[in-house]
Amino acid sequence: MQADETLIYEFSKEYRERHRVSDATFSAAVKMFGEQLKDTKAQPASGTWSELSSAINDVLEKMTTGGMAPQAAADEMQKQAESIGTK
Repeated sequence: MQADETLIYEFSKEYRERHRVSDATFSAAVKMFGEQLKDTKAQPASGTWSELSSAINDVLEKMTTGGMAPQAAADEMQKQAESIGTK
């Protein structure tokens, strides 16, 4: 396993077994992934976000399993996004 995979495994294992992680494991995770966390953003505070997320995931699944071309998937995601909340 790569170093990041090992850390994620250890973090998950500690949390699953103890319902917490040690300071050392937490510090290692922040050190490894901290730079990425600076650019993360929370999900939008929208009542329709879960519906939109589900619709997009369904289309992405079709595309990644070969059932839909990328452009068709992008068009369908846009169509879904525009229709949610107007039904």
